[in-house]
Amino acid sequence: MKAIWIHLVVTLCVIFLNSTAFAADDLLEDLSDELPQQQTQDLSPAPSPEIKETHSDETPKRTSQVTDERDPRIPLYQYTHPHWGFELAGSYNSLGGQNLVTFQTETAKALSIQLEYQPEFLQSLGVIGLGPSLSTYPIFGYAVTSHALALWSVGGQIRYQARFFRQQPIVPIAGYSVEYFTYRFQPSADFPSASAPSGNFILQGPVVGAWLLLNIFEPSAAASLYTDYKISRSYLVAELRSQTGGDSNISITGNSFYLGLRFEF
Repeated sequence: MKAIWIHLVVTLCVIFLNSTAFAADDLLEDLSDELPQQQTQDLSPAPSPEIKETHSDETPKRTSQVTDERDPRIPLYQYTHPHWGFELAGSYNSLGGQNLVTFQTETAKALSIQLEYQPEFLQSLGVIGLGPSLSTYPIFGYAVTSHALALWSVGGQIRYQARFFRQQPIVPIAGYSVEYFTYRFQPSADFPSASAPSGNFILQGPVVGAWLLLNIFEPSAAASLYTDYKISRSYLVAELRSQTGGDSNISITGNSFYLGLRFEF
């Protein structure tokens, strides 16, 4: 009887251990099946927040900003349109190269200063400028005048430059000048009986010539002139000026060659 009970207890223990092992195996299988699914769900991208579109009836304001579309390799002074021109020129044989009085032994020299305004709206096909001028005509040698300003003039001119592209080396010009010429002679010691006339009249005539652009020879100096003094173009000036006029005392008719410098800013 005791042997039967022992055999029964052993059998129940074996059954219990087997059932516990099977339950542990099932639990491990369930855990292994659920773990990848949870990892997959964790790795899935989170839903993006909802973006609300806002509409405004107000139109954004535009800012007026100057866009520089020029080639940075080209200096800025080559793009500018100068509004003013200053010219200083002289002539060794002025007033047509003629003697104005009988006791004059040398022809008059000349020093001319001109200032011109060049409107930008007139620079589409060439350049047009106009402005005042001031000139003096000293006569050296015998003292036929009391001082260097005894012969002088004030007037103005209009000028056209045949300039059509940037850095144009030679610029032909044509224009017309009008001057109010004043003169005052004095008797010469060698000609005491000669009359010493004085008076004034209008001198006028066309002007033609050509200008040589100096910027092309010294670009660095041209850039410095623009940076320091806003001078964008420098020219060597060669002009032929025709002058005609006179009164009862003297008469002037002829051409004079002028050479000088011009700066535009």
